[in-house]
Amino acid sequence: MIRNKSPLSTRWVDVWKVNAYGTKTMKNRLVIKGYLEDTTKLHTYSPNIGREVVILCLNVIVHHAWTTHTLDVKQAFLQSDDMKREVYVVPPKEAELGDHLMWKLRMAVYGLSDASRSWYLTARRILEEIGLFESKIESSLFFSVNDQGHLDGILAMHVDDLLYGGTEQFLSKMEVFKSKVVVGNTQSQSVTFKECKELWAGSLHQRGRQHSPLRERKAIREKADSKRGDESDRHN
Repeated sequence: MIRNKSPLSTRWVDVWKVNAYGTKTMKNRLVIKGYLEDTTKLHTYSPNIGREVVILCLNVIVHHAWTTHTLDVKQAFLQSDDMKREVYVVPPKEAELGDHLMWKLRMAVYGLSDASRSWYLTARRILEEIGLFESKIESSLFFSVNDQGHLDGILAMHVDDLLYGGTEQFLSKMEVFKSKVVVGNTQSQSVTFKECKELWAGSLHQRGRQHSPLRERKAIREKADSKRGDESDRHN
């Protein structure tokens, strides 16, 4: 704790989280009022996955007959590398530290303008350390090649949601990734070209609606299961 610095304010935010099975959970998050900070000299850009990248990733996975895997990183921002700049914040009253003490942040926290970028750089560093390469045209897309120079895995990242598939050698690399961060929900399923086409058509989500690969993949599967059920009823 440091004295005599100008800190940023904090506040608690209650967020309803919905998992892949539709279960709601209330989570409390301490957020920094980053909008009070001068960000003119900060690098805040962080790539987010687009629908086209999801489609590309899924089509590559289907083409190679790989299994689709998804995972989300728990409290991703708090798993970022240590910050390289100084940020001080007012502790919440629940900390009971009085009015003359403040906290110096070690890592990016929700609310900071560069928090998302900090996590992205951390995730990219880990992915590159385990042998993946960032796409030169899409920063949220990563590849892996085997000793013969052939593609053996592909991964798309949307903040803390990862969508990927590949050979056993590639999946062993992802096990190393999961050992370096704390992960939450994981899922593995096959996917078809037809389902990729439906996702590309945008029939499941309104344009511009925030999404994650995990939720999009679940919606595709539910719709496909529903269609198969209807066809079975007609035949019976």
